[in-house]
Amino acid sequence: MKDYIDFILRKAKKPINYDSILERYVLLKQQEDELFLLTENDKNEILNILNEEVSNYDYYQTREGLYALLSKTSFRKGKFYGNRAGEGFVISVSSYINRDGEQVITEDKYPISKDCTNMAIDGDFVLIDISGKKPKVEKVLERNLNSVIGVVTRIG
Repeated sequence: MKDYIDFILRKAKKPINYDSILERYVLLKQQEDELFLLTENDKNEILNILNEEVSNYDYYQTREGLYALLSKTSFRKGKFYGNRAGEGFVISVSSYINRDGEQVITEDKYPISKDCTNMAIDGDFVLIDISGKKPKVEKVLERNLNSVIGVVTRIG
């Protein structure tokens, strides 16, 4: 079922609401089975998939309750690689199926200046916004705190 939802969101030209997703799902399923009827269980499963993928940051939900693939927005998720100066870059990996049915994997690198890291540290998994002049970390999704090295200074 998730494959159908991915397909629906990939084909949508702009974010769409839950009801539109249901309508498009029914149309796709009726191409395979003319007698297909959407059940309450189907509706609940679709809603659960949408909620799960939004929480995984694979889908984006607008304030108006519309859904889109994260890759069709200005947001990306990836691993932050920082340096001692406090700046770094994010590598975002995405994949899609091309017209020949082959999986294509792309890797994009986004430089992050010191003032746009939002306290991300080397190895963190982050959500970035690439819509402005400079990409910036919007949220740290998963911390990389296996070990932290530093100096503790007592003041006062």
